[in-house]
Amino acid sequence: MAEIISDNPDMGEINGYHVKREISVTSGEAAVYHGEKGGKSYALKLFYRKPDAEIVKKLSVLKKIPGLLLPVDSGEYDGRYYEVMDYAAGGSLDDKTSEGTYRYLPMSEDAARNFLAEAARALDACHQKNIFHRDIKPGNFFVMEENADLSGGAAPLNGKGICIGDFGIAAEFDSASLLPTTSWKDFTHAVAIRAKALKIGKAA
Repeated sequence: MAEIISDNPDMGEINGYHVKREISVTSGEAAVYHGEKGGKSYALKLFYRKPDAEIVKKLSVLKKIPGLLLPVDSGEYDGRYYEVMDYAAGGSLDDKTSEGTYRYLPMSEDAARNFLAEAARALDACHQKNIFHRDIKPGNFFVMEENADLSGGAAPLNGKGICIGDFGIAAEFDSASLLPTTSWKDFTHAVAIRAKALKIGKAA
């Protein structure tokens, strides 16, 4: 089974994607793997519980928005839903070095200003479609290129530098009432799995 945590570089396949290693063990919603197909690297997200079908459908219309890391493929494997995204070789903004310092932070003032402006535009485009991410944090901004230099003043959130990802607990909101159209049961489940993940993280 691909969901077994292992250091073995050959963990099998998920519907044609060769699973190389596990990337994340902290998520309460899915296990995330580094996979390959056709010589290209991908991130495979194997969910413990299938996301809301309407949200999955809604996210597909956001693919043309620059700066969003969204699924390029999806399906079911061994009874579990999975999504496939482009692989962020540079990790995320909250990655740390072996010395315990942040790898990309702090940014220069110019870089931070441009980055936040681009992030606001990308999120506003999501909000125009009534989709709210609900989990914006440094760990969900992904650096697409390995050894990327984010210290300059150029806007990095362009689909090649930094992308907003992990829409696992995103919700569709009614534009009139600003209330989530996702059921209360689904909402409380999302909160519960996040709380469990935080508890596991503290225990570690």
